[in-house]
Amino acid sequence: WRSDSGVMSITNVVVLVAVVVLIALGWRRLTAPYDAYATLALIFVLLNPVVGQPLASIPRYTLVIFPLYIALAACTERRPRVRALVVILCLIGLAWLTTRFVLFAWVA
Repeated sequence: WRSDSGVMSITNVVVLVAVVVLIALGWRRLTAPYDAYATLALIFVLLNPVVGQPLASIPRYTLVIFPLYIALAACTERRPRVRALVVILCLIGLAWLTTRFVLFAWVA
């Protein structure tokens, strides 16, 4: 993974879409304070863009919006195969990022 701005731009857009979808799903399943926190946190991230690359570091900034994880768990609660897929994807991502960190590659 090199410093390719095209790949990073696509990654940033995919993460933004996933966050918006999880917030929308959260409005159905979570309580109002969690929904408000997630929505305001995303708005805060989007209102402070980097000049020239407005979605830069979106994955890093949205990673701390904890109601997203609650919404993801609530959406996969009754779907064991989807939950297993999410767990497997998270484990693959954890292994990949840990390997990059151990090899002193750029992770963040």
